[in-house]
Amino acid sequence: MEAVNQLQSHFDKFGDVGFIAPLFFSDAALARIADIQTQAATWVTFLTEDKLLARKGELDTLQADFSRHFNDAVIAFSAAARNDLGYPPASSTKS
Repeated sequence: MEAVNQLQSHFDKFGDVGFIAPLFFSDAALARIADIQTQAATWVTFLTEDKLLARKGELDTLQADFSRHFNDAVIAFSAAARNDLGYPPASSTKS
């Protein structure tokens, strides 16, 4: 349970970004931050549910699904933030 509390603490700190981000980012980037927070909250809720023990067999699949969605949300925020700050889009291939 300590790990869950630590994870919640880290996600809460990320939520503090919401107070500063509007000074620098567009509505598109802010929506991506909200997506990240939603993904994080969903995962923390899942980990703290009593049903977790009954669903241990599904944990690997659920974690992989969470990781994919969370990663997609972070990449979408990164793209929107780069655009807002005037940087070119990140290259998807290495030269």
